[in-house]
Amino acid sequence: MVTLFFCMLEKKYRITKQKEFDQFFGQNFKKLGGRSVSTKEFVFKYYENGQKLSRFAFITSNKLDNRATVRNKLRRQLRDVVRLNLLKLKKNVDVLLVCQKPILKLDYEQLEQAMVSAAKKARLL
Repeated sequence: MVTLFFCMLEKKYRITKQKEFDQFFGQNFKKLGGRSVSTKEFVFKYYENGQKLSRFAFITSNKLDNRATVRNKLRRQLRDVVRLNLLKLKKNVDVLLVCQKPILKLDYEQLEQAMVSAAKKARLL
């Protein structure tokens, strides 16, 4: 049995405040030049933030799974995938990843491939 150990994505690379989350929704998102790309696993929303580094946020709703442990594990895995690919990703963007139901069927390697392909589709890689 293989045990995966996930390292955390540094706080400076995370979107944490509600005000920053709200910028991904409504008219303000369009004013910021926001773009959205969908795959069956993700909705990838992003806009340029005018800072020197990229920041990321993840939404895993109760619609995915009612168990918080499942949603938190998924969030930890996504943060780790972002951390490992941070140097390859485009700088100066805020990114919101909204998870869709099919993501629950993926293991870690497939999850990484799905996220990388979504980033390529969004032209962030």
